[in-house]
Amino acid sequence: MPPRLSHVDRRLPGILAGGLTALLVTGAPAAASSAKTMAFAGACTTGKTIDVAVAGDLLFHGRLQRQAYARRGGAASLFSPRVRHLIGAADIAYANFEGPAAQGTAGFGRRVRDPGRRFDGTVYASYPAFNFHPSMIGDLRGVGFDVLSTANNHSLDRGTRGVRLTLSNMLRAGIVPTGTRKTTPRPGPPSFGGWARYVDRKGFRTAWLACAEMTNGLPDRRRQVLSCRRDRTTMIREIKRLRARHDVDAIFVTPHWGEENKTRPAARQRRMARDWVEAGTDAVIGTHPHVAQPWERIVRADGTDALVMYSTGNCISGQVRLMQRAGLLG
Repeated sequence: MPPRLSHVDRRLPGILAGGLTALLVTGAPAAASSAKTMAFAGACTTGKTIDVAVAGDLLFHGRLQRQAYARRGGAASLFSPRVRHLIGAADIAYANFEGPAAQGTAGFGRRVRDPGRRFDGTVYASYPAFNFHPSMIGDLRGVGFDVLSTANNHSLDRGTRGVRLTLSNMLRAGIVPTGTRKTTPRPGPPSFGGWARYVDRKGFRTAWLACAEMTNGLPDRRRQVLSCRRDRTTMIREIKRLRARHDVDAIFVTPHWGEENKTRPAARQRRMARDWVEAGTDAVIGTHPHVAQPWERIVRADGTDALVMYSTGNCISGQVRLMQRAGLLG
């Protein structure tokens, strides 16, 4: 089962209740799974709970896009029934959406004629500059995803226009995007002035804050992508602001960080995770390495604790190495 949030006073230690179970999901439909449980302070707290499922990178390489566009059900057909059930059963489901979904947009954000729902290699394309047909967002919503990170190294593959259209398409489909913005926002109400986005379920409010370590060298001239390192001060300030809010029950930070194909987190990841936990986040869910990395419980100076999953690996990908075909669904 996914992690469970207990509706308790934020001043009490531990909001992650019932422990964590991480399910290993591989690219083979009938693969076996293994599970490991980790207990947190407050795990035995009684009261209402919600289930939160966290997955890894949604990285639709060319052949996967071709399959999705050709099949009934689109991108939803790429998930096995078992995985679809686990995602759909959660009250909130999260993953990293690795690339834009920007209609009629070629490289560098050039506006062009849209080819329709097909992989043409120019508008809808694969590595090194991804772009997915917007219908795939609706397909993912149908699977059960509620929150998608848009902050990753491929965020700017279709320029500023790509970021704007991706966000609009997600909001239109009922998906909550986190980690990017259309442009530098005007001053407004506090709930819209920051980077965090919110999901309300069963009387709980969860806050989601995504960031990326890099954008593959593409310049972020409009400051549309929250940077894990460049915007370190902003990250800490935002987490502390969320922690002080009495209407926020849990804070999820979802960084796109680390080194590809490395099975252990780098020292800088551990430092960033510790800083975010001390600032007040309840869980750090990492992506980008495309392989699973360890998870751990970090205890704050005040005795409260938080979960850190350094990398959940791939959820959907065309990468073929065995360790790239296994991911965590927590």
